[in-house]
Amino acid sequence: MMTLTWINRLSGIYTLLVILLDLTGNGFVIFATVARKTIKLDKMSVWIIQNLAVVDIANAIFVLVPATTTYFSDGIWMMGSFICNLIFGYKYSFVIGNIFLIIILSLNKMVRCLFPLRNLVSTRRQRLSVSITVLILMLIGPARKLYAVFISKTATVRFSEIHSSCIAYEVVGGIEQAFRPSLDKLMLFIFVVIPVIVLVTVNAGLVCFAVRSIKRKVNRKNVLIVILVTLTFVATFVPFTVQYHKYGDSFHEAPPSMRIGLLVGFISSFINPFIYMATNETFRVFTKRSIAWIFYSFVLGPCACLQRKIRRVSTRVTTRVSTVRVMTRRKTQSTLNEGVVQASASYSSKERRQTEKTKQIVEREQDKKSEEIRAMLRKNRVAMDNSANKDLSLLEDSQAKKRGPGASVEDAAAVDTTAEHATGELLKKGGRYSGSTRSS
Repeated sequence: MMTLTWINRLSGIYTLLVILLDLTGNGFVIFATVARKTIKLDKMSVWIIQNLAVVDIANAIFVLVPATTTYFSDGIWMMGSFICNLIFGYKYSFVIGNIFLIIILSLNKMVRCLFPLRNLVSTRRQRLSVSITVLILMLIGPARKLYAVFISKTATVRFSEIHSSCIAYEVVGGIEQAFRPSLDKLMLFIFVVIPVIVLVTVNAGLVCFAVRSIKRKVNRKNVLIVILVTLTFVATFVPFTVQYHKYGDSFHEAPPSMRIGLLVGFISSFINPFIYMATNETFRVFTKRSIAWIFYSFVLGPCACLQRKIRRVSTRVTTRVSTVRVMTRRKTQSTLNEGVVQASASYSSKERRQTEKTKQIVEREQDKKSEEIRAMLRKNRVAMDNSANKDLSLLEDSQAKKRGPGASVEDAAAVDTTAEHATGELLKKGGRYSGSTRSS
């Protein structure tokens, strides 16, 4: 008995955690898609996602909450026989709603992948028709059971007044009793087998199409949302469906595997928001900001001093980070400037060396030419000096001959005058040459 009690308590804690995640996650999805439009998909897909969130919230309120009270009360049903009959009528309708909404989501994505160039903008009437159709399919099963229990009295829910326990749904008469096995198989085939086959086929096609044809990363992530939602739902509810088909509603007579399958099936109620957050960038960013705002407003808000400290620390950290960034930027800029200066300096020094080398070569050439000119001028001067000396010696010889013993005084004077004039001319020539040599 103690073991069963602890199992009920653990199951109750698990179910309570599922309810909290279900309500917060799906409520946040509705708020994010309606108020902020953070999930960037087509309007029909977003509408179906909103409907899935509403169905999961309804499942948490109308199915999981009564189950949680039963777990915490050691299996005792505390809501009376009327609520017991009511819950046994509608408790699986939300699962059926999930199935058909996911089928429509998969088919919508498949059509958009196959015909990308067509105008597939959905109208409000189309979206409302989808919701109404799913709602009608959800109400078929509960209407049949509730009619049999409350109106035709051909079925009842076994309720133990002694233990106050809601046990199982039973058919006690009418046409349904005669065709109960066939009718159960037909309902299972219509609401479980065919939808699962359709889901597996469509999602296999989506996987193949995404791998072969879709090149954009955003479109692949949109297809991935549909595939993950479908796979998680099938993986969580197939085990319980198999157990339910085998044992029916009688949880008290079923093995523990049926309870485990039911608890695993509860995962599909809260897993969808995590899938959206993992595959959609805008929804993930909005979720992080919302969590940070909620944490700051409701956890850190009452403590003003802590808020001030956090602001100061954040300001200091921001200032230090900005200072480090500025210093890093300046250091990088100075390094770049030094590199530019060194490169320009090396280039200018190389150019200067080349200019000096060219200048030296020109100066050498000029010195060489001027040396040649000086040598040529010295040679010419020597030659002219020799010629002047030769002319003087010839003049002196001629004067000596004219001054001979028989020459008169007038002839000697004329010879002296002529000699002086010739000597002056030679001296003038010599001075002019020597002056030109100096200037050169």
